[in-house]
Amino acid sequence: APSALSIRLKMELELLLEDKYWKNALQNLQDWGGLKILDSKLQNDERLIEKIFIAKKSNIEPLTSLVYESKNPISLSKRLHLDQQQKEIIEGGCQLKKYLEDLTANDLYKNWTPSKWTTNLEKININESSFMLEICRDNPLKEYLKSWLFNWKNIESPIKGDDLIAKGWEPGPEIGIEIKRQRMKLIDENIAF
Repeated sequence: APSALSIRLKMELELLLEDKYWKNALQNLQDWGGLKILDSKLQNDERLIEKIFIAKKSNIEPLTSLVYESKNPISLSKRLHLDQQQKEIIEGGCQLKKYLEDLTANDLYKNWTPSKWTTNLEKININESSFMLEICRDNPLKEYLKSWLFNWKNIESPIKGDDLIAKGWEPGPEIGIEIKRQRMKLIDENIAF
């Protein structure tokens, strides 16, 4: 579609999803086959409204959630000219989804400690909203994602660099390693699934 038409479509979708009766309107679009203009997966997703509703309650923009549920979210986000933040959230969600699919293929994660989950999820370095997109879409590993997002990531080391220096530690990278070790130990002690 021409750029102007894509922008207009985005604006209309934003208006629809902000409306008081957005669920009925979206259901009507699906019933009439209107979502085919965006994506065949959206057209056939029986849980689409539920996923968007959960995302809305989690402060994710409904259009971001709608686009994320498509067959190729990154392509659709470009086609609809979503803003940069929306694109980053979608790209982060796609990156996380791929990572989690790779994890479930080998089942090694089943023996991971909370600190191992924390270390690996923090390496991904994506927006927290990207995690919420995967939680909202009912990812099989969502309990781990929720535990990290709402619990483990907020746990700080019980000891600070100044404390270690006061105990005679020399300034340097060893202090950072010890602070991280103390944090991970505390995370493992506060298991919450």
